[in-house]
Amino acid sequence: MKLMHLAVASIVDANTGSGFAHSAGRIDYAAAQARGRAIRARSVVALLEGLGEGLHSIFAKLRQRAQKRQELNQLMALNDHLLRDIGISRSDLFAVEAGKAKLNELNASRRKKTAVAEVRQLQPKKTAISAVDYVEAKCA
Repeated sequence: MKLMHLAVASIVDANTGSGFAHSAGRIDYAAAQARGRAIRARSVVALLEGLGEGLHSIFAKLRQRAQKRQELNQLMALNDHLLRDIGISRSDLFAVEAGKAKLNELNASRRKKTAVAEVRQLQPKKTAISAVDYVEAKCA
């Protein structure tokens, strides 16, 4: 174990150019071992922090997938009439489940369909009038 501490310290010293601590012309092995332990401790801490961040991101993705699955299941439980009222169909839900579409894309298309329907409702409706009514309106 002492040799490992010394090896780590010597590699770091060789790369940084700082050299070992000397005492009366001799290498201070105790100082080299202490530096090796400190370097190894920092390396282990960095490794554990990296593992923790990786596990956190994996669990966040799993939670996100579970929430998406729950939302899809709730939408699948609705009947076709309610789905049509909110502007999506059951086939849209199957596309989302298969990964071919996303819920936010469906929301955007639903908003677009709603806007088009509102514009159509605002336009005056053309009604057929009889020839007699036309003549009366023209003469008046």
